[in-house]
Amino acid sequence: MVPRSEVFELLGPSVPAEPATRARELLATTRAERAAEPARFVRALLLEQGISSTATLLERADTDSVELRLDRRSAVQGAVLVAAVATGAGTVGLWFYGLVLGLATGLGVLLVATRFAWFNRVAAARLPRGRWLGVAVLLPIVAVVVVAVIMPIRAERRADIERQDAGRRAAPEAR
Repeated sequence: MVPRSEVFELLGPSVPAEPATRARELLATTRAERAAEPARFVRALLLEQGISSTATLLERADTDSVELRLDRRSAVQGAVLVAAVATGAGTVGLWFYGLVLGLATGLGVLLVATRFAWFNRVAAARLPRGRWLGVAVLLPIVAVVVVAVIMPIRAERRADIERQDAGRRAAPEAR
């Protein structure tokens, strides 16, 4: 548990030297929304780092403490996003590409979910622990599958099509 005021002091947006501008006042229409803005900023910053917090960041609670804990949920969300995009793109090319990418990225998502602590130790100094960690784990998996599986299959299919076309062109000439 960390004091709420300390979290806002360390992570909150810096207070501008001038009063709020007219544009900011228009964006934050009510007093409650203006009061919640720093809390949303801090919560977004924590989520980027893969840290979840209790709801007391956004709500004024009786307690003045906030529970912060490392959470794998954001990393899994990033991994699922890459998996969905890669599988969808592969399926557009050929259903088998989508199947192969879906299996490989599914295993990658499982890897992020089960081995989050290891990825956290290895990558914490280089990138945020949130969604970017999941993306960073899945992108190499997608690249390896594309280079090692999909590109050779595609090249072989293209060669087969070219041989069939050459055979069709040669067949009328033989008659």
